[in-house]
Amino acid sequence: LETADVLVTIGGASVGERDFADAALPAGFQTLFEKVALKPGKPINAAHASGRKWIFGLPGNPTSAMVGARVMLLPLLTVLGGGDFDDALMWEQAILTAPLPPTGKRETLYRAKRSRNGVAPLQRQVSSDQLALSQTDFLVRRPAGAGPMKIGDTVTGLMY
Repeated sequence: LETADVLVTIGGASVGERDFADAALPAGFQTLFEKVALKPGKPINAAHASGRKWIFGLPGNPTSAMVGARVMLLPLLTVLGGGDFDDALMWEQAILTAPLPPTGKRETLYRAKRSRNGVAPLQRQVSSDQLALSQTDFLVRRPAGAGPMKIGDTVTGLMY
């Protein structure tokens, strides 16, 4: 932290008694948030010291860490590097080539694969499935409480 502007940790950010992120914060750092209503990626956290030094905690689960880094850490790094926030999150429209189930209580980013016909959510959306993560090149964004979607519906997503 003496020489870095941003320290990124992976693991330690969890849910419940296995979350050690807050206890590990150095003196002078203020927690901005400890959990987000995002699936996958709930145990993401961030802290700063005077807005100049940042600690960004990603979950230990590889899928949750990668999705969280793409949608939350990349925008922070882009802005701190003098870039535009919107350049880090360039949402676009795509046509579904496979159905999507309804979402639960959190905003959900479905891992999907692009083709010339549109995007197909991967069959396995379990956050521990690293094979699915390796096949992902598009994240379909769905709000909390959204209903199911069918083939041909338009979705919003993000290149991954």
